[in-house]
Amino acid sequence: HMGDGVKIVISAYKDWVGIKVEKANSELFGNTVGMWGDYHTGKKLGRDGMTVFKDNDAFGQEWQVQADAPMLFREVEGPQAPFDKCIVPENAHAMGGSKTAQLRGRQLSEAVVSKS
Repeated sequence: HMGDGVKIVISAYKDWVGIKVEKANSELFGNTVGMWGDYHTGKKLGRDGMTVFKDNDAFGQEWQVQADAPMLFREVEGPQAPFDKCIVPENAHAMGGSKTAQLRGRQLSEAVVSKS
């Protein structure tokens, strides 16, 4: 809980993890970057802050945790940059409709990522 009713809710379903930020506001999230895109515009920006991605798979690869990043988890598991790319789940393309339309249709306060 982050005050003023803002909270981060994490859920899991099969091989998917859902993250939802309830009552997000620009004071807390206005300068964030990464997998949720630009808070104000919704653009999927690359690490350079300028490249705009239209392809969700390429965008995800852009934001894969890098080898020089601080350790996020207790153990190293799964594909690791810079030698391996993230694995795109097999059923990601079978969700019905285009992934771009589905993912862009979501509010910025929610993202779906693979737990791989």
